[in-house]
Amino acid sequence: MFSFRVNETFALESRRLFVMAGEMAGGQIQAGMIVSVSLNSSLSISAPIHSIEFARRTGGRDDVCLCIAYEDSDELEIWKGLDLKNEMVKVVPAAHSV
Repeated sequence: MFSFRVNETFALESRRLFVMAGEMAGGQIQAGMIVSVSLNSSLSISAPIHSIEFARRTGGRDDVCLCIAYEDSDELEIWKGLDLKNEMVKVVPAAHSV
């Protein structure tokens, strides 16, 4: 299991991607792995990482961007509603259960 610190989130609606921009806190994360967000001690939401991209920030810093594909606006609103800014999320290989 790896960790990812989310600095901010946004949507690339033309590509149907929800983006978590931030920093890897451990390990190497790849497309196809599963990102998992704990809602409480017994419930989480998870999705496969569609792609990993980079966002150039002021001052030359790059954020790693975990991109999650979504099906429709309702699913996008769920991801937006999680308010993940400054949160740590778990990332696991696709073969593992979350």
